[in-house]
Amino acid sequence: MSDVTLADFIKEYLEHRRANREEATVRLNAAALNKLKDHVGTKIMNMITPRDIDAFHDNVLMMGCRPTSLNAYIRHLNDAFKTALKWQYITQDHYAEVKQVSEPEKYDRVLHDDEMMTTERLVRQDSQLRALW
Repeated sequence: MSDVTLADFIKEYLEHRRANREEATVRLNAAALNKLKDHVGTKIMNMITPRDIDAFHDNVLMMGCRPTSLNAYIRHLNDAFKTALKWQYITQDHYAEVKQVSEPEKYDRVLHDDEMMTTERLVRQDSQLRALW
């Protein structure tokens, strides 16, 4: 077991990622890891618990993050924690147990009455739109 802190791991991991990943991917890795660090602080990697991870996810959603964005964080953190396990900085990969959060179904947007009236008015004023209506 290692006494590497999350902050130290982030530096080392991002350096490693820069050597073999696109910079855009590295930025996403950094964003996810730094968001986690903002929540758990400078904990030793092996001391980050499943409860810390759940609380982090809850906090991210409460701060207004969309489920889609949280799922991106989860994917990046899952990869980071796999690497931490491989490097023997942790004894158990708690992110391996994390499931993606469900995303709300997307529905077709329906115009409100005032939007419909505005659309009809604009169509009446424009001959090209009237031909399409």
